[in-house]
Amino acid sequence: MIAGCTLRARGRAVLAAVSLWIVASPGTPDVAARLAPAEATLTAQAWSLDEAGDVRQIRARIASEREWGAQWQARGELVALRTEGGGAHLGPRLSGSVLLRHRPHARWLLQGGVRAPEPVGDLTEREQRLARIAGEPLLGYPSPTPVRGWRVHAGLAHAYPFAYRWQVTFGLGFDWAGAARVAEGASFRPAWRSRGHAQLQTRWAGYAVRLRGDLVREGEETLDGMRVRAARWLAGLTATAQRHFPTGTAAFALGAEQAGRVAYPDSESYGAWRSAGPGWLLQTRATARLGQPADALRPGAAVAYRRLFPDGLPLGDGWSFAIEPHLTWRSAGGRAELGVAWLTGRVHGGASTWGGGRERMNGVRLRLAWRADGQPAASSASEDGG
Repeated sequence: MIAGCTLRARGRAVLAAVSLWIVASPGTPDVAARLAPAEATLTAQAWSLDEAGDVRQIRARIASEREWGAQWQARGELVALRTEGGGAHLGPRLSGSVLLRHRPHARWLLQGGVRAPEPVGDLTEREQRLARIAGEPLLGYPSPTPVRGWRVHAGLAHAYPFAYRWQVTFGLGFDWAGAARVAEGASFRPAWRSRGHAQLQTRWAGYAVRLRGDLVREGEETLDGMRVRAARWLAGLTATAQRHFPTGTAAFALGAEQAGRVAYPDSESYGAWRSAGPGWLLQTRATARLGQPADALRPGAAVAYRRLFPDGLPLGDGWSFAIEPHLTWRSAGGRAELGVAWLTGRVHGGASTWGGGRERMNGVRLRLAWRADGQPAASSASEDGG
């Protein structure tokens, strides 16, 4: 009985650190990455949930990139994050990362980096619940993993142009994740992750089209040396299209990926841990902007829809929808964008987060971004610079 209680206590604690680790990875590199001298983003998002109440998150990020010669780039990033709701809060926390890129050839890109941990210490029961909610895929918070340890990344990509305006890119990436303390005497080590991708891009009937497939292998995850989730495979597929018109620009994206919480403690029913997915997350997004890229002011709007098809509870079966009017204005030194989104959705989830019933969700998101005028890397392998 004592062992069962200890397992349940540690199980609740570890979920605060493992929600959606998959989205925190830089993944495989992009050969056509653009150089951004400086950029900053402030995002505030809040959801009002029937059972969980109001859950708010604010995230501030600043980043800068520098280039040395035609082959070397470095990117530094600082992120401040605070999540609150249900009488608890996580943060404010500050983390930083450094990414180094090397282009030995116009068609090759090598990169490596490290991200500092976000120390959290011992989490209370309310903080554990808050972290689980922040990691729900349908909510789409700016940072769904508010608790992280060290992370080391390495990756490479190769682009091969062929025929007329066709290009295929292959990439590999690897992430090692360090342990993070989530409760007294409980240290959680997330899985290592390796990712491979293949991307095909071209121009067809005036559209810039990209098709990308991803395959991910995750190792096992442990809590104080005890395996809480076995190794697994994840997959994803994304298609995007963009076209410029005399009156503006339109873009559309459709993607499906396997996503979900890493593990779910169900010790009361099973006496052990069982997987919480992965489920399939379908995402669609359409964006329209009036005017041309050189115009000083460009109004626009974006709509996004997410549908989660879980591979069994407790991941949660539901949908979410967002509509965001935004305004972009350009100055001599760069461009800024302001967006305000209305959010809504429904979810029928497992007992771990939602209480097992139908949950109505409504929310709002405020986004303010600024980016200095960038330039294509000197050895970019892409026509449009990505």
